[in-house]
Amino acid sequence: MGVSIYTPDSTKILHTAYADFVSRQISRKVHVVQYDDGLPILAVKLFSDGQPYTIPSNADINIKLRKPDGKFVYNPALGCDSTRRIVYFEITYQMVVLSGEVSPIVEVVIGTSVSASSSIGIIIDRNPISSSMISSTSEWKTIKSSIEYAKESLDAAAKASASRSAAAISESNALSYRNAAQTAATNASNSASSAATSETNAAKSASNAKVSETNAKTSEINASNSASSASISETNAKISEDNAANSENIARVKAVESKDYSIASKSYAVGDAGYRAGENTDNAKFYSEQSKGSMYSAKTSEYNSDIYSLLAKSYAVGDSTAVLGDGDGNEIVTSDGFAIEIFSREGEDTDNAKFYSEQAAKYSKAAESYAIGDTDYRENESVDNAKYYYQLSKEISERLGGALLLSGVKGDAETEYRTGYVNITPENIGAYDKDSIDQMMDTLMATLGKTINSLTAKIEELEELSAYSYLVDSEGNKFVTSDGYKIILAN
Repeated sequence: MGVSIYTPDSTKILHTAYADFVSRQISRKVHVVQYDDGLPILAVKLFSDGQPYTIPSNADINIKLRKPDGKFVYNPALGCDSTRRIVYFEITYQMVVLSGEVSPIVEVVIGTSVSASSSIGIIIDRNPISSSMISSTSEWKTIKSSIEYAKESLDAAAKASASRSAAAISESNALSYRNAAQTAATNASNSASSAATSETNAAKSASNAKVSETNAKTSEINASNSASSASISETNAKISEDNAANSENIARVKAVESKDYSIASKSYAVGDAGYRAGENTDNAKFYSEQSKGSMYSAKTSEYNSDIYSLLAKSYAVGDSTAVLGDGDGNEIVTSDGFAIEIFSREGEDTDNAKFYSEQAAKYSKAAESYAIGDTDYRENESVDNAKYYYQLSKEISERLGGALLLSGVKGDAETEYRTGYVNITPENIGAYDKDSIDQMMDTLMATLGKTINSLTAKIEELEELSAYSYLVDSEGNKFVTSDGYKIILAN
């Protein structure tokens, strides 16, 4: 028959949705309330692979919906707009009797050819006051319409049969009229030959017979036409009956197909449907979770890389404090001029490898200054060192020999002069001896070991971090510190 033009009146509440017969893009969902009936109208804009779809003039449009309890709704469209690109469906009580979410489809039927669209998301909000007056049942106005059409066709056939019977009666009456006319003609002829006085009457009888014959022929023609109409009506009734049977068979097949499609959809969406082998690891949900895990791992690696970089700098040379920047090396500050600190480690200026290395170098240089001088570490180190005093002592000993027993020597750190073969040590002159320096270096290496262990513990602690995010602007671009580090918002 083809869907007709329909214009919703101003009392109706329109809900706009979208459906595509080729692509399966997600469209906005429609919200209605449980127990709505008749007043809401679903206006579905039709597309084919993203382009507007025009409904053919000979196409019928239906909506198919499966309710949460397994019952279904299969109703025809109210009609379409003048462009034949928007189709309207009535929201019936049975469509929204149960709250929750349903996903109906739009069906285009041309003869025995059928095509279905992508699903439409309808969320049925729970009515605060429940109703038990009407239970959920299946609704199939489309199938009922086909059955009613078949019944009308059968009624037409019955009427055609009655017309054919009436035509047969008319034909019989026409035959009787013709026989009567022939009898009247015979009587008229007999009357003309038997009496001249009866000629006028005979002529009248002949004229009446002629009229009767004409009426008989007219009745015969009408009877023939009635018989022809009856035959056409019978043929149309048979076609209508066949169409009704086909519609019923198609509905039965589509119901079975709908159930199969539902099981297949579950199989390919989340698995656990018993529809195909390996469906629990070959479905959209599984691949989505795999993709999400991979993305999370990638982000975790990126996060670890950034945080390790900052920590490595902190424990290596200190000065790793990171502040909020605009990506071009400029700091972003608060309204009162303070920089926004993103990353820092307490005590990093003196708790880093560079500091301890400099301290070690400093002590080493001090030891060299007091041992042999010539380091620019302190004043008078060229004549105030162990090597100088050693050489001086040796020179005095060689010059005076035993004369030293008549005088005494002492180091700068001593208070009394000693005589005889005096051994001047670094302690005597206030310098460091080898054992002191070795002890100092042992202490320094132990401190460095603790620092390395602390760094290792920090790294292990960071490896346990699982949640993080980056600070981004309104366009999704990551903010970075003034020296190029990403801004991490995490504990």
